[in-house]
Amino acid sequence: MHTQPALIAAALGLAMAAWSCGDDPFAATQASTADASADALDASVFGQSDGGAPLVSLPGPADAGDAQAETAADATPAVDATPAADAVASPTSAPATIFGPRPAAVTVPKQWASKDKWPLVVLLHGFSATGWQQDWYLGLSARVDKHGFVAVVPEGTKNAAGLQFWNATKACCNFANQPVDDVAYIEALIDEAVAKLKVDPARVYLYGHSNGAFMALRFACERSAKVTAVLSLAGATDIDPTWCKNALPVHVLFVHGTLDNVIPFNGGVNLGNPFPGVKTSAANWVGYNGCPSKGEKLPDVNFEDILIGNETQRTRWGPCQKGTQVELWQVNGALHVPIWNDAYRDAAIAYLLERTRGL
Repeated sequence: MHTQPALIAAALGLAMAAWSCGDDPFAATQASTADASADALDASVFGQSDGGAPLVSLPGPADAGDAQAETAADATPAVDATPAADAVASPTSAPATIFGPRPAAVTVPKQWASKDKWPLVVLLHGFSATGWQQDWYLGLSARVDKHGFVAVVPEGTKNAAGLQFWNATKACCNFANQPVDDVAYIEALIDEAVAKLKVDPARVYLYGHSNGAFMALRFACERSAKVTAVLSLAGATDIDPTWCKNALPVHVLFVHGTLDNVIPFNGGVNLGNPFPGVKTSAANWVGYNGCPSKGEKLPDVNFEDILIGNETQRTRWGPCQKGTQVELWQVNGALHVPIWNDAYRDAAIAYLLERTRGL
C-alpha cells in the first residue's frame, strides 16, 4: 500500500505531465521503423493529461517561475562567451548565478570553499518546463551536499507561445527554427563554471529530461571533449546514425519508460521529423564509443514509486574506448514523467559522478 506522500507525489507527477516536462503539445504519434524489432507499445491512452491545465499547483517561492521566465525571455541567440563581471566568486562564497547575458542558477555544497576542484552537473529541463521545475522534480540541487558537486540549472529560450525549449535536433524542439545556438551557450556555461566555481574540467556531466535530454546528447556529439558523461531521461539521438560518428567517447546513460506517452520508447515523429527509439539510440552510442556489441545485464531495481516491484531493467555495454560505458535503464510501465523514488534520484547522480574517462 502506498503512503500518503506517495499519493501526493503521484498527483504532482500528473501535474508535471500536464506541462509535460517534455514535448507537449507536439507529442509524437507515429512509430519509428528504427525499432521494428522492439515490442510495439500503444501509449495513446496515456496522453490524456498532456496539454491540459495543471491538476495541482507546483510548490515554490513566490514569483519564482515568473522570474525565470523573464530571464529566459531575455535570452539572445548569439552567445557572448565573456563571463559577466558581477559573477566572480570570492574565495569563500560562490555566485548565485553565472553567465550574465543568460543567467543560470548555481547551487554549491556547504564545503565548497574548502576544496579546489568540484564535479559539475548541468541540468537541462524539458520542453515547456523551467529549470526550477526540473530541479525540484529530480532533486538535483537538494543533493549537492550529500553527493558533493556543483549544480548549474540554466533556462531554455522562449518560443512564440512562451514555452521554453532547447535547439537540439529537428525532432525536438525548436519548432519555429529560431536562431538559437544552445551548444555554444552550454559550452560558455561550462567554461565559466570552470573559471568561477572551482569546477574540475575533467568531471563535467549533463543531465537532461526529454527536450533537455535531446540537447545533452547533441552537446556530447558536438563538444565531446567538454563532457564526461550524459544522462538522457526520455530523450533520443538524431535519426541519422552517423550524427556523431566523429565524437570522442562519452559515458551515456539512457533512462526511458516503456509506456512513455510523449517520447515513445520505440521512437516516433514530431511535426514530420522522426527520432529513433531508445534501444536504437543506445545502440548508436555503443557504436560511437566502440563498445562490445553484447551488453551485460545488471540486477533489476525499484526506482519508480507507483509501479510495484523491481520495474527497472538495466543493461551495460563496456568497457568501451577511453574507459567509457553505455547503459540503458528500461523502466517497465513508466510514462514520460515517472514518479521517482529517492533511490532513483540518488542513483542517477551517483552514476554521473562515478564516471571518469582517460582523454
